[in-house]
Amino acid sequence: MDSRREKFRRVLAAPTVDLDVCDGDMDSWDVDSLPSEALGQYFEENAEEHILKQIGLDVPRTSPGVPFFHRPELQRSLTRILYIRAIRNPASGYVQGINDLVTPFLRVFLSELVRRIDEKIYNHLLDNNVEFLQFSFRWFNCLLLREFPFLLVDRLWDTYISEGDNFADFLVYACAAFLLTWSTKLLNMEFQDMIMFLQSPPTEHWTYDQVDTVMSKAFLWRAVFSHAQSHLK
Repeated sequence: MDSRREKFRRVLAAPTVDLDVCDGDMDSWDVDSLPSEALGQYFEENAEEHILKQIGLDVPRTSPGVPFFHRPELQRSLTRILYIRAIRNPASGYVQGINDLVTPFLRVFLSELVRRIDEKIYNHLLDNNVEFLQFSFRWFNCLLLREFPFLLVDRLWDTYISEGDNFADFLVYACAAFLLTWSTKLLNMEFQDMIMFLQSPPTEHWTYDQVDTVMSKAFLWRAVFSHAQSHLK
């Protein structure tokens, strides 16, 4: 037990968490098993119970439309991330809504994927100070459903459901395919025009053909990149 507590103290003291120090199943590092005496330097007695209670209420609410964030193993991981962040930052602690700050990590994956597929458009976005978060946050949280005409949404759901546990991974490729559909137009725009365009892309006259093209590109790029780890480094 002492060895485990020492490991936990080192995790708290480190600027980043090295998962290699967590021997065995990560579930053994569940917040319920964290040594309470190691937390005393951060919070008053019973304060961590209040933090855990609030996190426990918020984690199930994270991105309600995204099944990926409701898998038990991911929710346990999310709970640990939020709890460690709270005890490492006692001035702010944990407040409702911080759980949603984790979801933009998907934006990082999208940005890197676009850079690998089409570096020209990637550089154009960066040169014009367009942040992926400015348009992709809604894409991810709403599963692209708001970007397509209502009558075409069933095609999206059909694909998403068929992906099962691979859905979150596929969604990144789908967003990349959707973004790069507009590459030619975007290359001729500057910051303000691009932001307005990406926040309301002109899909009102789309048919299933355009949706199928986006989905096909997503499947293709996943096949190309998912097993080529060097492309994502």
